Amino acid sequence: MLKILTLEDELEINDFYQILLKEFEHTVYSVATSEEALDVARKEKLDLALVDHRLSLSNSSKNGLETIEELKKMQPAMKIIMVSANYPEGLEDKYKEHGIDVLVRKPFHIDEMLYHIKHLTKKTPAKS
Repeated sequence: MLKILTLEDELEINDFYQILLKEFEHTVYSVATSEEALDVARKEKLDLALVDHRLSLSNSSKNGLETIEELKKMQPAMKIIMVSANYPEGLEDKYKEHGIDVLVRKPFHIDEMLYHIKHLTKKTPAKS
């Protein structure tokens, strides 16, 4: 079971994440603003975050990239999937520099998202 943060300002998409991820018995923290995301990260050790790039700046003080940078400072081991219909120019070449593990374009197929979650959070066996 994973602890997953979803940061998405479209409530329908956040509801979708909740339903999908809870079906796999993950603990899901769904939030709509950068402030809420950072608050959850202060309180919980998270395995993964799904972050929308284009957060409504009328509700959030930071965009997705800025929020990811803050999340990674707080929890460097957390894996990050950035989700967006439109990435900023050049991000596909430099996404790792921003602390992003995977970029996923909207609309995405459920199997694609589940694959990335499983791949990123795969536990490596301890060496003896």
